[in-house]
Amino acid sequence: MGKDRRLAAMAVAASTCLALSWAPAVAIAHEAGDAGAGIGGAAALAADVSSDNGLPKTIEYQKVTGEIESGQTYSLVTTTATAGSGKTEYRILHYTDGAAALDKCKTSAHSDVLSPADCTAGNFAGTGAHQWTIEAVEGGYTVKSNTASGKYLNISAGGATPGDEAQVLKVERMDDGSFSIGREVSGTMYYFAFNNTANGSWKVSTDPYGFVAYKKTEVTPNVIPNDKPASGVTYDQPYASGTAGSQYFRIPSLITLKDGSLLSAIDARWTTLGDAGGLDTIVSKSTDGGKTWNYSFPNYFNDSTNAYNSHATAFIDPVMVEREGTVYMMVDLWPGGVALNSAANNHPVNASGYVEIDGEQRLVLFASPNPDTQRSVGAERGTGYTHYVGDFGADGYAPVIKADGGATEFYVDREYFLFDENKDPVYCQQLGSSDYVQQNVFYFNADLHVTATSYLWLVSSSDGGASWSDPMMLNEQVRTSVDKNDCFYGVGPGRGVVTSTGRIILPCYTYEYGKGDGHTSTIYSDDGVTWHRSN
Repeated sequence: MGKDRRLAAMAVAASTCLALSWAPAVAIAHEAGDAGAGIGGAAALAADVSSDNGLPKTIEYQKVTGEIESGQTYSLVTTTATAGSGKTEYRILHYTDGAAALDKCKTSAHSDVLSPADCTAGNFAGTGAHQWTIEAVEGGYTVKSNTASGKYLNISAGGATPGDEAQVLKVERMDDGSFSIGREVSGTMYYFAFNNTANGSWKVSTDPYGFVAYKKTEVTPNVIPNDKPASGVTYDQPYASGTAGSQYFRIPSLITLKDGSLLSAIDARWTTLGDAGGLDTIVSKSTDGGKTWNYSFPNYFNDSTNAYNSHATAFIDPVMVEREGTVYMMVDLWPGGVALNSAANNHPVNASGYVEIDGEQRLVLFASPNPDTQRSVGAERGTGYTHYVGDFGADGYAPVIKADGGATEFYVDREYFLFDENKDPVYCQQLGSSDYVQQNVFYFNADLHVTATSYLWLVSSSDGGASWSDPMMLNEQVRTSVDKNDCFYGVGPGRGVVTSTGRIILPCYTYEYGKGDGHTSTIYSDDGVTWHRSN
């Protein structure tokens, strides 16, 4: 990267993606990060490049251990977990701009840094929904929403609401380090509080209620390596709540291998029950009839923290089968921010994601991840893309070629992570945090984006699930040959079959937007490499 380009990158906004050219030792440290190193691994890497890592400043919310500072922006988190939810869940005070009521985002812990760093309820990321400016005034403080309408937190004997009036409130530190927010009404102090029930709601109480305050803070971000969560062991069941940090698991697949071992796969849905917003595939194997299970992650993207985010990618709906000692596992992959439900955009594009270019089916890329924007430039007609992916070379990289002119501007590896023209990693901000991650064409915050439709993602294992192959995307083989593509052609989850001739058969089905589930079919292969689609 040239000096001018590096300086330009440093000047861009925090959400902008950029490439970094590091000293070889740093690049090696990134590529060889320990599995499951997570924030610790990133911190070690960041220490090597902290003097000038080329990243713009980003924002995180840090827990307040001192006093409230006038004029600063804060997030306010309940001190009591929501009852009846079956998991640890705290609520972040959230005002939906334009509505006449307070709402809530969620977090699972009172960590030193708040996660998520932005509201993920609905489409309110980037709107200031859980940002509140606390200003000292005569007699106390005002608490004002950072949304466009700038409502104030109002407290009365009858309840708490967002309002136009700049009420003077008491903001006081409690013995446990949290902060109470109250107002005297007709000689009685009423405190802003949270109704600790399964659904939860905001209320007032004559007893002080504490909130954990997190201050909006500008920081130099870390770089998170492309590692997967650490492997681990469970007993008696493979996916108890909390396994690998995930609260929820859905859509199981379970097969018995030829050696008698049990191999299972399921969606790690982290903090959501929905079908999108940051899901990954976890597998677990038992060699003792289900007493002991060893789990790992064959499919994992780090575009977001391990928590729901409506703009995150989703690996969903595994189906598995074993053939001649090789396990095949197919899942759906949704690009960031699009799905049939639970995503920022729930109207995917009717397309395969591939276009025939010079006689070959090519994965095409767009400037925007938004399905409506892609439709407007012709995605459903095979036009409007800015780049396409060429053939993979022996080194594991494929060129990303500019549609207008044919120049190679980027590269991708087998998992579709992006590299610049020098094959140096290209970075963007992680959803829900101040950290940076390597771009991937499936990531919402990337520079280039796959078509906003569903993808069939196939991996295989020749050692009973201990390790997994590079992925194959099957859309090129089973979606490009149909006259009309639906917005979803995906996995019928569970298990496939192998016939007496060795043919692998996996179930699939379509979904038509506005109509629901459509038609079933199967895809089949005699070698695990070449796949066909049935009627």
